Amino acid sequence: RFLAEAGSSLAVSLDLAKTAENVVNSSVPTLGDVATLDLADPEGALEPIAWAHVDPRKAPLMAKVARLVSSQRLPPLHPARKAFESGAVEFADAGAGEWPEGMSMSAELEDLLRALGIRSLLSVPLIARDKKLGVLTLSFAESARRHGPADLRLVKDFVHRAAVAVENALLYRDTQEAVAAREKFLSIASHELRTPLTTLQLQLQGAIRSIRRNGPAAVDRLLDQIQIAERQGARIGRLVNELLDVSRISIGKLKLQPEEFDLADVARETAEHFAALPEGKSTAIEVRAPTPVRGRWDRFRIEQAVSNLVSNAGKFG
Repeated sequence: RFLAEAGSSLAVSLDLAKTAENVVNSSVPTLGDVATLDLADPEGALEPIAWAHVDPRKAPLMAKVARLVSSQRLPPLHPARKAFESGAVEFADAGAGEWPEGMSMSAELEDLLRALGIRSLLSVPLIARDKKLGVLTLSFAESARRHGPADLRLVKDFVHRAAVAVENALLYRDTQEAVAAREKFLSIASHELRTPLTTLQLQLQGAIRSIRRNGPAAVDRLLDQIQIAERQGARIGRLVNELLDVSRISIGKLKLQPEEFDLADVARETAEHFAALPEGKSTAIEVRAPTPVRGRWDRFRIEQAVSNLVSNAGKFG
């Protein structure tokens, strides 16, 4: 009956915080008077994410314990730390009023555990598809009970269900973050596409006016404008290709395309670009590049960086 009810409770939400809360609340009081769920961060450190006490009045004390554990980190011989490292159930008892030697908890933390009435700890690792996600620690306090073999079997069955629920919540969170990253990238890409497109349109409009006013006499001026338009068209093409890299960015594999070029050329092209924009007329841009600065970089991203610097200077400088 307990496992059936707990299974229903764990399936209610895909939100990680809510799922963690359901795990500890389902544990108390059947599996212990106190329950704490620690999840592992990318470096393997355990962070308390949810806790529950059979006596709701002791919730502030539980929160204080969580803050202390988070700031001090669990010592290597703490049952939760050992359970996570070994992948096996770990137990500690303070029946004589003292915790086993080697747990190395601070005096403040030990005082809090006494205030909570905790006399024993049973830590069980949460493992899903061979991946260690964290640890559920169950403690007895007011009831003065002790975990027996039958309790352990029940705890393991429950923790298996809890691990599946937590893994689903973690996968859902990662998916949401990936979607947000994609949306952010698409927003940036759209902005970056508009900038060279505006320059391209201005150059083409200027070329059309020159032809109408001056005809063949405007050849030199037209050539300069067409060259600028060609460069901006090529830039738009590269930006469009970058849109195809969304999947690589979402998994942290951004592909660079280094080539040899002169940074001074990039500076001059950026200055020309901003001078051609309507809002650029009120801002003077001076390029000092007496000698070439050649190197091998990803030109597209260097152009982005320089363009963003000049744009921000114009807006906020």
